[in-house]
Amino acid sequence: MRERLRKVLEFWRCEFVVGEFTGSGGLRLQYARRAVAGQVALVVVSGRTEFMEKYGEIFHDLLDAGVAFYIYDHRGQGGSARLLADCQKGHVDVFHNYISDLEIFLESVVRPDRPKKIIILSHSMGGAISLLYARKHAGCLDGLILSSPMCSINTLPFPLFLARAITRVAIIAGMEADYVIGTGPWRSDLPFEKNFLTGNRSRFEHNLELVRNNPALALGGPTFGWLDQTFAMLENLLREKCVVPLPTLLLQGGADRVVGQREQLKISEVLTDCRLVCYSDGRHELLMEDDHIRSAALREICSFLGRVTG
Repeated sequence: MRERLRKVLEFWRCEFVVGEFTGSGGLRLQYARRAVAGQVALVVVSGRTEFMEKYGEIFHDLLDAGVAFYIYDHRGQGGSARLLADCQKGHVDVFHNYISDLEIFLESVVRPDRPKKIIILSHSMGGAISLLYARKHAGCLDGLILSSPMCSINTLPFPLFLARAITRVAIIAGMEADYVIGTGPWRSDLPFEKNFLTGNRSRFEHNLELVRNNPALALGGPTFGWLDQTFAMLENLLREKCVVPLPTLLLQGGADRVVGQREQLKISEVLTDCRLVCYSDGRHELLMEDDHIRSAALREICSFLGRVTG
């Protein structure tokens, strides 16, 4: 596995072109692409704390799908501009800025390559962003893949009502830029046994190593400002009918302790053309899980791409 991941990293460095675009409000955002004009575009919208390099293995394993690859780092993380003086804090002023950044990325980077079709592959927070974008711009996409979409968040040890109350008090007290209780800076020594993301030790340690080798990629816990904005977004996402007339694939981890499966099910039931696949022992990062889960998820993705691209 170690040798495989080394080759994947080399593939990423040699095959992808890295650039920058200007996001909402003039913020500098970083992106990468492996594109050929006229191909189907697979656009990755990643999760909170993630960075482009983390997706190298997924791109490598989807090479035979014959699609062009696009990915960018969200505002406040990865190689994009950070929003606070303390770069470790995961913050956003307005959640809708994430959707605006995706709109700009598609229009300024992806569409100029004249893709035949555009399909989004999203993870976690990226799933919420993509759902909100698709609700507004369904005619601009041809398919949507949601891996562990953030339709709710785990607030334990606090019940949701108490977590929301604490967050509102923190906002009123001017603590928008403070870490949420129980979180802090990125830990380079986080033991595998205490992670909720994946059951695969090699992939977990590889991703830690990527950040150790490039500390600028590190991101710690969220701020109260991020959490407040996210609570408001999720309430809107679940309250309104999420009518998205697009072929959709929703991949769910049955052992996910980061986001909620019940709310994912609710979303899948109101999508007009959605296939829901649950991996009972899968944790949050299904595409970085043990091979038996990850390979099954990749087969679903390739099947979906084949159906949508025809």
